[in-house]
Amino acid sequence: MSFVISVFNVGFVDNIIHVWLKAWAFAFIVAFPTITIVAPIVHKLVSLVLKEESKDTYQQLFDSLKAR
Repeated sequence: MSFVISVFNVGFVDNIIHVWLKAWAFAFIVAFPTITIVAPIVHKLVSLVLKEESKDTYQQLFDSLKAR
């Protein structure tokens, strides 16, 4: 995908491989540490949301069975 974006931005120039590798390296340098830091935080947030949602769902189910 980065190759396609590089070609879109600069066209098929003589040094497209160099331009593409430079853009890819920069994107990797930014993306890898970012995902390494952000992924665990997002995972914890999603786990909290799903755990609370599951707890509420099970509580409602339990209450409805208890009311019978």
